Order: sequence, then structure tokens, then C-alpha cells
Amino acid sequence: MELDEIEAVLSRHPAVTRCAVTVSGDGERSQLVAHYNLRAPVTPEELQHAVRAAVPPAMVPRRWREWEALPLTANGKVDHRSLRAAVSEEETR
Repeated sequence: MELDEIEAVLSRHPAVTRCAVTVSGDGERSQLVAHYNLRAPVTPEELQHAVRAAVPPAMVPRRWREWEALPLTANGKVDHRSLRAAVSEEETR
């Protein structure tokens, strides 16, 4: 399973400005998490439906997190490390 394949599908949705997919947890408890920001209102369920129509069920993220702006690296790319850290922090609360 390639995370960038899921990201490519999600990024094609007309409401999505920028997105990333990360893995949360370890082993059997791991989950795919979709991170995104929007240019138009849409529900996580609508995004999930769009992804589900294009990828196998195991590749559909279980968690969805909307960001006002995704964290970026100095090179202007999405900072996946910061996204994983934010999810880990949420899980420990």
C-alpha cells in the first residue's frame, strides 16, 4: 500500500486544497489518517466516499482530520513528521 496513491486520489477531489496520509499506531492497531485542508465545504464522509470509490477498502483512511493549513517543511512540502506527531499527541490526551 502506497500512501501517495491515496493522497493522489484525495487530492483530485475538487474541494481539497492540499492533503497527506499518515499511519498512526503500530501493528494491528495502526490506522491510516487523512489530513487535508479545503477550498470549499465538504464533510469527511463525502471525502471518504470519494476515496472508497477509487481504492481498495484497506486503503481508505479510518481517521480524517481537517487542518486550516497543513504544516510545511522548509522546502514547501507537506511535513508528514509534524502530522504524525500531532496525531500521536491527540491519541495520548
